[in-house]
Amino acid sequence: MKNSLGLNPGIDKKNTALAEHRTLVVGATTFVGKHGLQSLLSNGAQVSVAVRNVLQEHEIQNALPFLGSESSGSNQIFVRHFSESERSWRDVLRGHESTIIYFGPESIMSAMSLRKMSADEEKLTSAFKALGESLVVRCVLVLHSHESLIEDSKLEPTSAMSRHIPGPTLWASIQRLASRNHALSELAQNLAAKYAPQIQLRVVVPSFVVGVPLDFRFGTSLRLVEYLIENKLDRAPDISISLIDVTDLARLTTDLLAMNAPRGNEREIVASTHTIYFSQLMSDIREALSVSSRVKQAPSALINMLGVVNSDFKQIAVSLGKHAPNNSAVVKKTLDGKMVPAKESIRGAVDFLVSK
Repeated sequence: MKNSLGLNPGIDKKNTALAEHRTLVVGATTFVGKHGLQSLLSNGAQVSVAVRNVLQEHEIQNALPFLGSESSGSNQIFVRHFSESERSWRDVLRGHESTIIYFGPESIMSAMSLRKMSADEEKLTSAFKALGESLVVRCVLVLHSHESLIEDSKLEPTSAMSRHIPGPTLWASIQRLASRNHALSELAQNLAAKYAPQIQLRVVVPSFVVGVPLDFRFGTSLRLVEYLIENKLDRAPDISISLIDVTDLARLTTDLLAMNAPRGNEREIVASTHTIYFSQLMSDIREALSVSSRVKQAPSALINMLGVVNSDFKQIAVSLGKHAPNNSAVVKKTLDGKMVPAKESIRGAVDFLVSK
């Protein structure tokens, strides 16, 4: 049962950051961020949006019809400019008691390894130092989702032997990102304990995010789906992928921010609602396109052999045949078990991409 805000039972409107205090949203121009902003507004939140430049400000203004924001009233959006320096963070956080930070994908657009961790560490350090000097008591940090590393993934075979396994860098980047996000989560929690112990921090690590964008400015968020639509991948390794619909992720972050005492003791929450075979993902996309071609399984023996000499294939090899669900009980409980089915999310993304 939902209350008038559409939130989970037990969330008292008078005691939440949504009802009485202004929430700062950072990263609202991303695919996930726009949905998160829409969720906040639909739940009566008072919102400010931090943007880095005039172009992002215009993007927010152009998205207002899709976000459902009123031109006036208590949930009017206020836009603030900032540069991600510690001083700039202090300025934009002033007057807020809660914040949602969608961290990325700008800082890792061309990062296929941990080589840019120092840049991420610098940004997070500035943010948490400023949070420690602010009145913010609740913070939800949403880290890079799987698709944000797809931009530089090469789909072409890297050698004559690998022609049966298109896109080894793509597959490997998906595997690596999970480790990267856990490292960033641990870093954020340590920084919060050091500089901002007063805040209730929840770090959300999204799995593969699918669903329908609110507008046509969604960056590279659905690039993997676009690749599969274009039939650049006709084989899949024997691996699984966890996913979540973008609207479920938005509901999750809104509810986590609204709760005085988030359910469970988890500081890091893996945002996943479904785990499917990668071949099933490809099959669902083909079904949405009314394509009957069969998805083939990439030869595991060849992947293991190539893994001896190639780091990308090694990343894939360690996950072959391991299909344990990675779905979070905290997410399921927070969303009251009402999640968008995986096939519906995939079909929605495909229909949107085809229509554009």
